[in-house]
Amino acid sequence: MGIKFAICDQALPGAGIFAPRIIHDFGLDGMSIEMGTNFHGYPIWQKKIQEYYLDEQQKYGIEYVNIAMSDLDFNPIHAKPGTPTYNHVKNMLKNAVESAAAMKIFTIMVCCFEQSLIKTDEELERAAKMIQYACDLADEKDVTIGWETPLNSEKSRQLLGLVDRKNIGILYDSQNYLFDGKLDQPTELEKIYDLLIPQIHVKDGVETKSSVLLGTGNTKFYEQVEVFRKHNYQGWVISENYYDRAPLRDMNEDWFVTMKKDIEIMKSAFNW
Repeated sequence: MGIKFAICDQALPGAGIFAPRIIHDFGLDGMSIEMGTNFHGYPIWQKKIQEYYLDEQQKYGIEYVNIAMSDLDFNPIHAKPGTPTYNHVKNMLKNAVESAAAMKIFTIMVCCFEQSLIKTDEELERAAKMIQYACDLADEKDVTIGWETPLNSEKSRQLLGLVDRKNIGILYDSQNYLFDGKLDQPTELEKIYDLLIPQIHVKDGVETKSSVLLGTGNTKFYEQVEVFRKHNYQGWVISENYYDRAPLRDMNEDWFVTMKKDIEIMKSAFNW
């Protein structure tokens, strides 16, 4: 498939306003769609909004890479069975899979940070059962689960072993292992490379997430790129640098100037 380039819609200037047009105008191949939050009722579940997205996809000739379930930050994937949160998470996963299938998006991103961060063996086992449930729903729709996690390679393999499904892999991120897991990014990448799906997030920072242009933070971005180059990575490279959030937005009063520069860095780095 070669290398294709995308951006998370919520990382775009204006948090995704006019996202498909921006993707097209800046020469990108696609974007990740954020599922949204319970506060706004998960708008992507609405048939009319799905239709609008599909119309824009045809108009601008772009691809939708995945549906990202970032609201798992506030609804733990390892909630205890029988609780309202447990039932809510199951419903989230069901509707995310159905929305992805309706829009012919072949991946949903299951994010395990904040409230869904896995800290104990008990949480890992409960998370594995919930993800297994998602995998079974997704398998019926030819959808893959992209699991985003800062867990080390040992714990990641343990969870995937418990899930024991073929339609799941790790959606790698170039900063989360350092920021959330205190791990060396290139070292961890080598350890889990065989577990990855062909979608990766790229962002950079120093003391905070997504705070500098790619390659100018402390994530060893270019060392990570060399790991991907060595393995002849083929797939999506998705920017998750947030261009309308400080401090990136303060680099230039025109946020699109900063975004354009970062896209050029991303494309140059993954040019093979």
